[in-house]
Amino acid sequence: MADKEDKKPNVDNDDDEDSEEEIPQEEKDENLLEASKNNDIENVELWLDKGGDPTFMKEGWNSVLWAACNGNEELIHLLYRRKALTDYIGEPQRGEELPATEDEKAEEGDDRSNPFQKPLDARKVGRYTPLHWASYKGHLKIVWFLLKIGISPLRIDMYGNSSVHQAAASGNLDVLSCYLSKGVDVNMKNARGHTPLDLTTEEETKKLILRATKTLKCENKECPQRDIKFDFKNIRYYCEVSHKFYCKNCSVTMYVYNTHESEEKDRPVCRSKEVQNKIEHREAKLTEAVESYDFKEIDRELALCTGVDIDAKIRKQAEILHTKLEHELRIQTFLEAHRNHDNYKDIRKDVQRVNELLEHAQVHNIDIN
Repeated sequence: MADKEDKKPNVDNDDDEDSEEEIPQEEKDENLLEASKNNDIENVELWLDKGGDPTFMKEGWNSVLWAACNGNEELIHLLYRRKALTDYIGEPQRGEELPATEDEKAEEGDDRSNPFQKPLDARKVGRYTPLHWASYKGHLKIVWFLLKIGISPLRIDMYGNSSVHQAAASGNLDVLSCYLSKGVDVNMKNARGHTPLDLTTEEETKKLILRATKTLKCENKECPQRDIKFDFKNIRYYCEVSHKFYCKNCSVTMYVYNTHESEEKDRPVCRSKEVQNKIEHREAKLTEAVESYDFKEIDRELALCTGVDIDAKIRKQAEILHTKLEHELRIQTFLEAHRNHDNYKDIRKDVQRVNELLEHAQVHNIDIN
């Protein structure tokens, strides 16, 4: 097809039709689908702008499913902004309660959805969701994102498999751990009567599922409801820090920054309240050390935070200041040790050494006072 600029206007036609109107809708949809399959962001945006439908299905695939299957975070975010994932969030399957919206979670003060309920008839309501594919392929960050926007891990495909089944079948331990932290039921069966345990072949995945099924009560010894067994009302939540299971009252779920560069809190976590209190204590002590502007204090608190899942931005702020103060202290110590000089050559040598230290800091983007 000729470029728009090369096409001469038809003076006999009063309606100057745009070139996009000449492209059949099916062609737009198929081009968009192909671009999504090939991770071609530029052409995905092109065909979206031309009116391509990201929900267009062909042979069981649409743009969203390809983005999730390929682990393309940029594309899944783009399609979400273009409202392409709405269908997976808005229509509950039979017998299923949708996860709470972001506003509802904020009102409740806890990132915790209502207890999931398995849909009843896979043949009638089952279909693949992007969460199925992200779980099967082990694309953890996409799993986080899809959960955050409200897609349930218990939505089922036409065989009754949930995203939990898919994570177990492919042995993706991180994804499975994430679902257990959300309180999913690992005893659910698909249309063939298989549980996630039946589908997994990975030893570590088996161990985690078995541990969940054999933990019948809250593992907080001081829990007032410790004698109450886990069931569909008393949900079992997995703390990925302590690797133990707790009831709702003894655990906290939230989203945190995955890295110091994260623009929003994107990583879901579940922690026992004991673990959460320890993390908050270490964060507070590290923040105090940063405010003190004392190298030794920061050095000590950073060491105490080793292996602790503290806020990524607080840690990074402390590390930057720690490095800055370390270099300043090194220069200061050198200057104090070379306060007196016997000759001009020693002065030049020491000046050269100080300049080298300053240049090293500059190369590493360290702001030295």
